[in-house]
Amino acid sequence: MNAKSRCSVAFFFFWAAQATQLLAADISPVGDKPRWPTLERYQETMTRDDFTRLLQNVYATRGYDDLVQIGDDSARIVEDAAAQTSFTFRFAKETPRKLPAHYWRPIDKLGAASTEATAAWFECRARSGPPRRPLGQDGGAMVSGR
Repeated sequence: MNAKSRCSVAFFFFWAAQATQLLAADISPVGDKPRWPTLERYQETMTRDDFTRLLQNVYATRGYDDLVQIGDDSARIVEDAAAQTSFTFRFAKETPRKLPAHYWRPIDKLGAASTEATAAWFECRARSGPPRRPLGQDGGAMVSGR
């Protein structure tokens, strides 16, 4: 996968998460509201053709009705249908600009966890919970009131 494809996929993964949150906001009062301003940093990171291809073939294969309107230079994405607000995503004219830095690292860049830290984590988890009852002489748990 080339850099352009990775850029497109990263943007759409982020956009799909935002769209899912938008739908969840309409369905559930406990869902997070989308943070549309965070998409600003992705402006002009993909062409119209890439945007349309990914939208139709990957992210909205069953259609997107009135939620996304694709123009020549930008796409308008509905933020809140009731308030009639939308987010405008500008397409790259020719060469998409570089994708902004991301906050995560690929697994091959993480490095190995130390054996001591892993052992300490498991030891801590093994001790959590209520204390164990002491064992009697016969190996059975001691029960009061016998």
